[in-house]
Amino acid sequence: MKRSTRSVGLGSVACLSHPCVNFHPNQTPPRCSQAKNLYPGVQCDVYSAVYQFTWAPNPHWSKIYAEGAEILAYIERTVVDFDLAKHFRLSHKVVGARFNETAGKWTVEVEGPRGHKFEDEAEVLVSAMGCLNLWKW
Repeated sequence: MKRSTRSVGLGSVACLSHPCVNFHPNQTPPRCSQAKNLYPGVQCDVYSAVYQFTWAPNPHWSKIYAEGAEILAYIERTVVDFDLAKHFRLSHKVVGARFNETAGKWTVEVEGPRGHKFEDEAEVLVSAMGCLNLWKW
């Protein structure tokens, strides 16, 4: 199996972890929208029990609506507990993707930390950048 390239969220990383899988997240794990949203009083707007991975339950939320720092701590702990950080190439960004119908594969253009661009190939491409990844206020 050839290495594949994916732009994914932590949930996808955990579910798709495999020695032949390569990830190119647009963000530095375990950071997420919770790390960017640091205003006073930030908290989730759904029950804390819903705001977690089904494969990493947290029965110890301090409040029904957890605050941002507690959610971020949960995400960071999940990355460590499931050894997910090893699947990331930090500071890489997927800048393009095209499907080659003849080969039945995706060609993915990736930009590295110093602007170096390279291509990788994948049979499956998962875009899981999240709806809050590029927010503007």
